[in-house]
Amino acid sequence: MTAGRADTGSKKGAATAALFFCWFLAAPVTAADSDGSFAIKGAGLQSCKAYLNAANNAPTDLQLYAGWIDGYVTALNQFQPDTFDILPWQNTQSALGLMQSVCAQLPEDTRFMDAFHQLNLRLKDQRLTKLSDATAFRTDRGLAVIYKSVYQMMLDKLVDKDFLHVAQRGDDAAVSDALSAFQNASGLTVTGLPDQPTLFQMFYKAP
Repeated sequence: MTAGRADTGSKKGAATAALFFCWFLAAPVTAADSDGSFAIKGAGLQSCKAYLNAANNAPTDLQLYAGWIDGYVTALNQFQPDTFDILPWQNTQSALGLMQSVCAQLPEDTRFMDAFHQLNLRLKDQRLTKLSDATAFRTDRGLAVIYKSVYQMMLDKLVDKDFLHVAQRGDDAAVSDALSAFQNASGLTVTGLPDQPTLFQMFYKAP
């Protein structure tokens, strides 16, 4: 069993142009014993070097990291103040991809748990702070399940960028056409659905 200790020190990580992220090294603020120590389990103990090796050479090993992420995110959602979901639209596969970018910027011996904390810091302002019901977005092209609050934010983006008229917000066919236009303009595969690449482009990369 390995113990972790909270630490208030931090140091800047490098920026990644593709993601426009800047990471800061700081140990997670977490529940612990009176000395600030806590036990770390599973994939959280692995290093960024080990994770990147798995991502590049042993994709079946990523199941270990995926399961750990799901559990850790659930704990953050439960215990982090003013948090309903820290990953409101990102699925586990997207989180794994983001972690490749994070770990690529950090020292290779950085623990996976500490690296994921950097992702949590970066995404904290985008988390859902209150319960939001899910809605099913259905078109003749397929189905996507998305939080209602995220769906409204997506519509705001489409309206702001003139892909959708305000009066069409309640028209699924018009929204699907707007998504298709956005995807085409962004060089993405055109699906007409709020899929992961589209939401990533919309919320992370689009100015």
